[in-house]
This record gives sequence, C-alpha cells and structure tokens, in this order.
Amino acid sequence: MTERFDLNQTPEPVPPAAEHADPLQAMRSLYGRIACLERALEREREQREQEGQEAAEITQELLRTVLEMHDYMAETVERFGVITSAQESALVRRTVDFARLIREALARQEIEPIETLGKPVDKATSEVEDVVANDSVPPGTVLREVQVGYRWPLGLIRPARVIVAAPEADELPKDDTDDESFTSTAQES
Repeated sequence: MTERFDLNQTPEPVPPAAEHADPLQAMRSLYGRIACLERALEREREQREQEGQEAAEITQELLRTVLEMHDYMAETVERFGVITSAQESALVRRTVDFARLIREALARQEIEPIETLGKPVDKATSEVEDVVANDSVPPGTVLREVQVGYRWPLGLIRPARVIVAAPEADELPKDDTDDESFTSTAQES
C-alpha cells in the first residue's frame, strides 16, 4: 500500500532555503500569526456584541417612548367623558384606532403586556406603588395596575407599577423592625 523506499533512486535536491531552515522557528512564527488572527477576531466579535447591545438599548428606549404614547392615548380616551358631537366622536375613534395600530405593531415584534392582576407580585417584573389593606385576597396579590408592564424576547422593557393587597390595618404589625412580613418589604420598594 505504501511505496517502498528504493535506495538506488536518486534523491531530489533540497532547496537552499530548507537547508538552513529552523522548523521550530517556522512553527513559532505560524503560531504567532494564528494568535494575532485570533485576537483580531475576538476584538471584532466584542465590537459587534457591543454594537448589538447598544442597538438593543436604543430600541428598548424607543419602545418605552411608543408605550408611553400608547398610554397617553388610552388615558385621553378614558378621560374624554360623554361624547356630545360627531367631531368628538371622530376624534375619539381615530385615537382608539391609532392605539390599536400601536398594539398590533408591538405584538408583531413579540412585545407583550405582563399579566399581573390577581397574581402574586413578581418583583422581577413589577414595582409596588402602594399597599392597600384587603382581606378578600391573600397578601401580596396584585389588586390594580397603575401602569402596564411590557416584556419582549430580549427581556423587560418596563416594569408594571402595581398596587398590592395587604392584611387589614388591625392585622398589620405595629413595629416592622422585627417583622419581615410582606407589608414591610413591599413598603420599602
């Protein structure tokens, strides 16, 4: 399978550069080049990663602004009151349509509201705005959203601002320095 070595065969001449070549030095030089290329690739990867993070931060800020505009439109429609003219009706209808377009555009980008109502407060996605005494639900249950929170595939866009239930006032601890109940921790946040 392998060719036999023939002692009568004339040897091929060795190139002059190979006669004085140092194979160890050649290997070191190649490894040095490879190391330089690896460092350059790593710098390029880090730069692209940083640019991607910056783009994600810019996008997240833009999304927060769009969500704020949506909130203003919803608040305007809620506060408008009784519609008394066709002009007011058209204005409200267009505002509602524009808010719907924003919600649809957000949904296409996999941006979704965080479901909090009636659930235990999740401090990773919600900020407790207030604690209200309420015995009809367990302490720590979200009673009302002050502001809807949103998330997307890259994480949290903005946290929900919520009001949560606490035990009735007569059941609240008088001195919260010794008691680590939900109420004292919720009021701290």
